[in-house]
Amino acid sequence: MRLHYSFVVDRLPEHYYQAELLLHSLERIAGIPRERILVHCVEGVSEAFTAFLDRRGIPRRTIRPFLDGTYCNKLRQLDSFIGRDGVEGVALLDTDTVLLEPLDGYAEETVRGKIVDGPNPAPAFLERIFAEAGLSAPRRVPTDFDVGEAVTLDGYFNGGLYLVPAARIAPLSEAWKRWATWLYERRERYATIHVDQISMLLALRESGIPYRALPSNCNLPLHRAHTPRYYNRKRPIALLHYHRELDGFGRIGDTQVDDPSIRAAVARVNDSLAERGESPFYAGFLEGRTVGCPSGESSETLEEAVRRAAAKLPPSVRVILHGGTPKTGTTSLQHYFHAHRDTLRERGVLYPEVGSGDGVPKHQWIVQTLRAGEYDAFFARLERAFAEADAGTHTLFLSTEGIYNHWLDFSPEARRIFALLGRHVSLELWFWFRHPAEYALSYYRQNLKNPRIEGIDCYGTDLALSDLLRDPWCSARLNYLHFLLELERCVGAERIRVMRYEEGDVLRRALELLETGLAPERSEQRNRSLGGVTSEMLRIANRYPVSWPDKQEILRALSRIDEVLRPYTDEAERDRETKRELMAWFAPQMPTLCARYGLCWAAESQG
Repeated sequence: MRLHYSFVVDRLPEHYYQAELLLHSLERIAGIPRERILVHCVEGVSEAFTAFLDRRGIPRRTIRPFLDGTYCNKLRQLDSFIGRDGVEGVALLDTDTVLLEPLDGYAEETVRGKIVDGPNPAPAFLERIFAEAGLSAPRRVPTDFDVGEAVTLDGYFNGGLYLVPAARIAPLSEAWKRWATWLYERRERYATIHVDQISMLLALRESGIPYRALPSNCNLPLHRAHTPRYYNRKRPIALLHYHRELDGFGRIGDTQVDDPSIRAAVARVNDSLAERGESPFYAGFLEGRTVGCPSGESSETLEEAVRRAAAKLPPSVRVILHGGTPKTGTTSLQHYFHAHRDTLRERGVLYPEVGSGDGVPKHQWIVQTLRAGEYDAFFARLERAFAEADAGTHTLFLSTEGIYNHWLDFSPEARRIFALLGRHVSLELWFWFRHPAEYALSYYRQNLKNPRIEGIDCYGTDLALSDLLRDPWCSARLNYLHFLLELERCVGAERIRVMRYEEGDVLRRALELLETGLAPERSEQRNRSLGGVTSEMLRIANRYPVSWPDKQEILRALSRIDEVLRPYTDEAERDRETKRELMAWFAPQMPTLCARYGLCWAAESQG
């Protein structure tokens, strides 16, 4: 049976991006021709999205919201196919799915769907609804996953996919909407978000339309670790239902999956998505995931503390917080500013005392106190730093790359402090960014060097680069665009200064921007990354429970080996190949980084 494929797009930035992925999978992976695709756009969908469909020649139809306007809009789709020439059957898809294989071979003269993942709602709840509706409830069957009671009703299908033959479209459309309305009118009694799924089963039972379950291959969920009960390993995976399993790079995640064949299917989709080039709706999807720094019960207390600290600062002094990113010459800058504090102060630039630390003269107390929620200690240190300013100070400069590295670790309260500082002092946040593929490679090698820290699985272990990219904590620290969108939402774009890193340029550029008149000699690179060969040696060493002092000895030895090996290894070519592979992750955000933040890199620098 030759199927048409249909889905609904609501007025949500996340839906626009999901639709972009689904359309790519339909056309480029499964090979579905455009004339067999129909996108139903709910009234009010953005003109940018409809223009995107029109440019690509994708058929679309505008529909009105149905009932709750959220979960039931999909019920409008079947009407578009009633009496339509050439339609043998239709596949109704959720937007958060991707198609790997055509579903034509699964279509038949019965309505088909996959049994729900778990007993939600419980079968007794469904049976109570059937009793009130005056219908006999179907028998109980196992759910797709062995969880909880692990049974549901036969024909209670997950709404991610329905296959409907042409002869059943008209009667099913009428009955489905009628039973959905019946349920919606009783929503106070049957509080559930699954009106669409329950009403589908009511419609099938009342109308006598035959139905049969599909294997999990046709609607395979990615939000649970165990392999689905109805997964047929002898057949290919045809459709993945990823729910909210999209990572910050807009790729389909597999962190909940432990089956190699399912992971391979996810990798196949992600490899194809990496080839699609520019992603028009990725930035909007990512912006929709930002949290910012919402105010809470402690906002008044925090603001009063900010006022007290600001009172220590002469009113004409601007505060610059250099927050990273790591691996952009931050250590060299911090050593220079600390060593030349007196000279800088003569020129009106104050680099406050740093206190005790890890040997690098940076203001790490900012990160340490905010991560721990020790706000009294933070404000005490801030007041001391502000109090160092005198009548000759025009700029107070604080530096710790941990602002970038640990922004996502800060609580909403801690983030709120940055917004409040922006209200009461002249605050700027400075960040340098190197090419993201270069940064990812350097960051990976730095993580190999780091000591192990409980709760951070990618520090000091033997992870491969591909494993680091899949680690949620570490991969989030590689996402420039997400960080910038979060920071903007918190402090405002006008307080953020973003600059592109060029090797050896950061210190000179900072001194120029501060108008110090200083022109330092090119400084020796500090905290140099290991090469590829010695990084592999370090991975082996990280498999052993060595103490931190012993690991420092290993690092010193590897650094010496690295210097000896450099003339004999083609590190540049090896790194170029790795960077080309990394660009598959970063490509969707590159146009926005360039257009919105001026972070533009030539194509040749992208691997």
